[in-house]
Formats: sequence, structure tokens, C-alpha cells
Amino acid sequence: MNELLRISNLSICFDRGPRVVDSLSLAIRTGQTLALVGESGSGKSISALSVLRLLDERHVRYPTGEIHFQGEDMLKVSEKRLRQIRGRKISMIFQEPMTSLNPLHTVEKQIGETLALHKGLRNSAARKRCIELLELVGIRDPESRLSSYPHQLSGGQKQRVGIARALACRPTILLCDEATSALDPQTTQSVLRLLADINRELGLTIVLITHEMDVVRRVCDRVAVMDAGRVVEMGPVSEVFLHPQHPTTRDFVFESESIDSEEMQEDLQKAKGRIMRLTFKGDATYKPLLGSVARESGVDFSILSGRIDHIKDTPYGQLTLSLVGGDLDVAMNALKAADVHVEVLR
Repeated sequence: MNELLRISNLSICFDRGPRVVDSLSLAIRTGQTLALVGESGSGKSISALSVLRLLDERHVRYPTGEIHFQGEDMLKVSEKRLRQIRGRKISMIFQEPMTSLNPLHTVEKQIGETLALHKGLRNSAARKRCIELLELVGIRDPESRLSSYPHQLSGGQKQRVGIARALACRPTILLCDEATSALDPQTTQSVLRLLADINRELGLTIVLITHEMDVVRRVCDRVAVMDAGRVVEMGPVSEVFLHPQHPTTRDFVFESESIDSEEMQEDLQKAKGRIMRLTFKGDATYKPLLGSVARESGVDFSILSGRIDHIKDTPYGQLTLSLVGGDLDVAMNALKAADVHVEVLR
């Protein structure tokens, strides 16, 4: 995959204040789905807004850094060139669909304005494209919805209209700023499936800004975790999610799994023997492995905790075990031979 967007050593501050983003570096490839994860105030949304220079330029400053998109530094291009890129090359979906849609305009007009501005489509051609876009994002009976106003739509429908408008000009990058945080859980799942389908079918590059790790593991390929304006951990979702290294990342993962980290530490301290965490991926997730390892090594296993879920379409499982007696080296070698990732916790 070709590199599409590169952010290098980017720092952002407002007026004479401290840096709210400090030395941010990211590379995003064509067709990739990248998540920027962090708590409120971590700098993730500001980083995304800076790509299109949507921050108030009367107050924002960029002490260091570059944002290269298809060979152009977005911090240096003219305002005219920036308008050509916004919506046409890079589109954005905002957190609250009701505030991003004009309450006085119909669905057709809101999407049609984008088509007229960037594609020169009007009248019947624009109407036909509007219907195609609403069908693409899963709006039922799309033709009848063209005359609807935002207040006549559900939260999920409004967000889908926002996605349709963002896709109107077939952009190469879609920036999603907390696109599901204002939605109920069922609607969130349907919007996430839609984004995954768009990424797979259209090859669209997606940058997802969120504070929810559950959203990340369902949609994204890579993740960058931010804290206090800096990236503290970055890598493939499977590695970061299953083997978090930084305390901030661990907090996100444990919260998404409803794990009480203090309670887990207490359980580990009470357990006897060697403590290990096993990670299974793909077909290995469902194989009855522990029985054969126990017979081969003579080790007794006690399961302290476990989970099975999916990262995108790939199943995974994790077990935390205490091992007593037998030959631990034989047990570990047998597990590793079965493509199980083994972490010795104690």
C-alpha cells in the first residue's frame, strides 16, 4: 500500500499557551483504517482537524511539523487549494450529526450543495447521485428521504446522511471525529458495520478519532494512543489490544473489557504457582489445547480469567492461568509450538 498521508513532528498550540499536541508523527497508507484514541483533551481531535486546517487560524500556531498529503504540505498550501481538497479529497464526519447538518435544509440540498461545489452536478444528475449515496449508506426508501429535514430523521439516519455527504465526491480519506459517540449502542454497531463495508468495498482510507477501544477493534487496522498531546503507543490493533504496553493503553483495554485492574492484580497475588497469559488467534482460539498440554507436561492448570472475541473478522482468545507442578518448560514449548503467544506474568 502507498503512503497517503504523513504527519511529521507536528506540534500545535493556541495563542501563547502550551503545546496541546507535541511532536506527533503518523503515516497512513492507502486503504488503511487508523484509529486515534485518547481521553478528552488528549489532542486527538485537534490533530485530525489540523489536517484540513479547520482550527481557528487567528489563534492556532504550529511551532513544528508538516502534514503531507499526496506530496503537498497542508500547512503551506493556499486557501484556494485547501478548498479544493476539503470535501473532494479529504472529507470529515463530525461528532454530533444534528449540529453538522443544517436544520433548515433538506437532505437533498445538503448533499446536493457538495455535489454542485466540487463536481458541478445539478438538477436530475445531482438527484440521481444523492439517491445512490443514500442507498450506499443504508437509508431505506432513499428517494422519499430526499425531502426530509434533519429533525425528521433518527440519530442513526442523520449520521448516515452525514456519511453520504462526506462520500459524495469519492474522497481518498475520511476523517471521523467521534462519529459514534452520540449514538445508542445498536445504532453505533450499524454505523461501524457501514464504515467497515465502505473501507472494504471502496478501498477508502479512514482515520477514526475515538475514546472507545471497542470501536477500534471492530473497524481498524492500526491504532495510535494519545495522552497529553503525545502518542504513547502505536501499532497493529491486534498487538496493541492484546498486548498493551503503556498504562494509558492498558486502561482503555481493561475498560472496554469491563476488567477491574486492581481486582485482577489481587487475584494474581493470591494464585499459586507460575502465572501466564496465553493469547490465541484465528483457528487456534477454538482448539482444545490445554488438556493435551497438561497430559504431556504433567502441569496442573487453573484458569483465573478468560475472554473470547473478535478483532475485525479474526477471532481471538486470552486466558490467564496459574500453573503448578509438572514440567513447566515442556508446557511452554508445547504452547508456543501451537502458535500460542505466552506471557509470563509471575
